[in-house]
Amino acid sequence: MTDRTLLLKTAAGNPRIPAELRPWAGQLRAILDQPGGGEAFIALLTYIELVSEAPASELRDLAASLGPDAEEAYVTTAEMLRAEGRAEALVQVLTVKFGPLPDSVSQTVRGASSDQAQAWTARAVTAETLDQVFA
Repeated sequence: MTDRTLLLKTAAGNPRIPAELRPWAGQLRAILDQPGGGEAFIALLTYIELVSEAPASELRDLAASLGPDAEEAYVTTAEMLRAEGRAEALVQVLTVKFGPLPDSVSQTVRGASSDQAQAWTARAVTAETLDQVFA
């Protein structure tokens, strides 16, 4: 069984995955140090964030223990997941309020920054039309 297969089998629903990965710090650091390692590490963190029940603070502490580049990768991952979550929540709110959305609106929302999605969500509360949300 490879290291990645072990992660796939143990991360899902596991609130202790950060502690269980600490002994693997050398291997995690090796991922970061290889060409393209930052992207690979972000993919790894994204998977853990999505499937585990680990507290975010513990995962961030693990990343920070691996160095500033690992901590930056964690922050990038967390921001990306928050933005995706905000976008999906906004799509749901708009769909409930205005009915099925045109694909172009869904794509616009999903491509927006976290700050933009947050602003649109605030406008959606009082808007009477989709145009008012995006004005």
